[in-house]
Amino acid sequence: SCINFETESEVVVSGTVLNGSPVTITAPAGYSVSLISGEGYSSSLALPYTAGEFTTPVYVRFLPTAAIAYNTNLTVTGGGATAITIPVSGSGINTLPTVSTGFASFIGTTGATLSGSLTLGCAPVFSQYGIEYSVSPLFIPGNGAIIQSAFTGNNFSVPVTNLAINT
Repeated sequence: SCINFETESEVVVSGTVLNGSPVTITAPAGYSVSLISGEGYSSSLALPYTAGEFTTPVYVRFLPTAAIAYNTNLTVTGGGATAITIPVSGSGINTLPTVSTGFASFIGTTGATLSGSLTLGCAPVFSQYGIEYSVSPLFIPGNGAIIQSAFTGNNFSVPVTNLAINT
């Protein structure tokens, strides 16, 4: 998962012949647990039970904070039973977005359509995307004309119009 972005999974935890003392599930670094999907996560929580037994879903949130492997265990203790571990694994990644220049199409005497593609990586949102261009042979990125683009899938294109004839 991308660092600082969460994913959720579910494990079912059960116990029998318990002595009435609290049963706790504890999550390691990079993980947290809840009895309710999507909310109330913490590093540990008590698992409710009656009559010496239980079966309950536990929601496990993976929220990596570094680009490393998080291969470890949840730990369930208490109830007079032997502690158990539940393996969890994940990797934090920090893939940067990439932008590729496409081809010019619909080329005319005063314009063309320019295209490109964008792979988001771990970037959730871009504030703008499109084409920057200049008719100067001494083009300096950041000083050209910018045309923002509509985005479809990973591809975008923009019409460049009103150029000098045969630019």
